[in-house]
Amino acid sequence: MKIFSSKTKWTKNPDNDYKFEVLNEMKDDTSRTDENCLYHTRFVFECDSISLEKQTEIANSLMEQGLSVRATFSGSKSIHTIIEFDKELEDICRDNYKEVWTACNRLFFNNEADTACANPARLTRRPDALREGGIRQKCLYDLPDNLIHKDSDTWKKIFRAVRALIASRMVTTTNEEKKDQKSFSKNNDGLCRHYDVVEYYLKKSFPKLTGNGDSSISLFKAVRCCMKYNDRQTLNEVLDKARSEKWSIPELSRIQDQIRRKYL
Repeated sequence: MKIFSSKTKWTKNPDNDYKFEVLNEMKDDTSRTDENCLYHTRFVFECDSISLEKQTEIANSLMEQGLSVRATFSGSKSIHTIIEFDKELEDICRDNYKEVWTACNRLFFNNEADTACANPARLTRRPDALREGGIRQKCLYDLPDNLIHKDSDTWKKIFRAVRALIASRMVTTTNEEKKDQKSFSKNNDGLCRHYDVVEYYLKKSFPKLTGNGDSSISLFKAVRCCMKYNDRQTLNEVLDKARSEKWSIPELSRIQDQIRRKYL
């Protein structure tokens, strides 16, 4: 489902107030979060730290190479350039979204794109909508057939870069785990097993691939609780359950990295 947005609300039936659209299709119109994305194959790049002329040059070059499906002038100082992959690459894009975005940024945008764009539910400017001051957000091109396919040389190049990023992240994670092991010198194994947020997650089943209600937030709370109190035993139990319910290792690593950065 295509969702359009203003700064404060969203809809599937836009009018002139809706100057943005959610980059990827959503499962429904209940929210415009990453968790509600139906697909994860579209990536947007905005390089407003460089001139409009240079941004336009990059966007047009990608168009000519068949590597960009759309470019939209924001009406101010940036071009929103969208790269899209064939749906056969959905699983890889979903599980490694940030790495695919980062690889494309390095390969095609000289690392100039705003890293805030690296999530699947990112808002991007809606072509032909009028922004503040009556300035039109102009569509420079719209070529939906410019998909990147699994058997293309371009994808092979991107995938090599993605694998390198994943390998680098695994080394970083290993180093972080070594640090964690030192902080786990006090044995708190089992401490969190009967805390409300942990017990709730472990006892509730989330069997579906989509539409699991509060699966994401309850997993996050359980992992955060175990990490906060250095309960590695219960943390492993929580992660084992998540993996059994089809959470990927990269997804679980991202959750733990986010908790380390924000809460520990």
